[in-house]
Amino acid sequence: MRFVRPFSTIAVSLLIVTGCSHMQQLTRGTDDVCGSLQQLIDDYDNGFAGFRGKGTQMPLSTVYDAKVELVEGHCQIWNWGQGDSAYLCSASNRDLETARQRHERSLAAVRGCLGSPWQEEGDWRERNGETDGYASRFRSPETHAVVSVQTTLQTGGPGRRYTNFLFIGGEARSNSMTGTN
Repeated sequence: MRFVRPFSTIAVSLLIVTGCSHMQQLTRGTDDVCGSLQQLIDDYDNGFAGFRGKGTQMPLSTVYDAKVELVEGHCQIWNWGQGDSAYLCSASNRDLETARQRHERSLAAVRGCLGSPWQEEGDWRERNGETDGYASRFRSPETHAVVSVQTTLQTGGPGRRYTNFLFIGGEARSNSMTGTN
């Protein structure tokens, strides 16, 4: 199932769940989500250099704390060198309804922030031949950056959990960072 549709303006409340006290509360890391999202997209070609905090060197990459977090406490910048970088926010929860609400709110926020000429394409995610979630990708001819909102079911480790992702980066990393085949 694939679809392409233009964006509509919807209220911004990125990955925020309100109401039920049993849900992990996530908060915006900035007062201007749309402005920060646009600044991150604009800095993609610079490897998000203006948004990098303290870095941790890994064998094949450097992972930076994000100076601006669209979701407080849940965002990082990954850099593999040679212009290959990604801004990634993620949050996990064992409750399907919490994950579904986060996905819907995140998707509404991104739609509300991005205007024309951004186009949305959504599809079911697959891993190892099995459907494990849903992904919506936003592309614009004005940038190489892809903005993606994804939710996946993760079964490794103790119990099932659902992870919501907000990704800004290249197309290939959008697939590899969030587990889409």
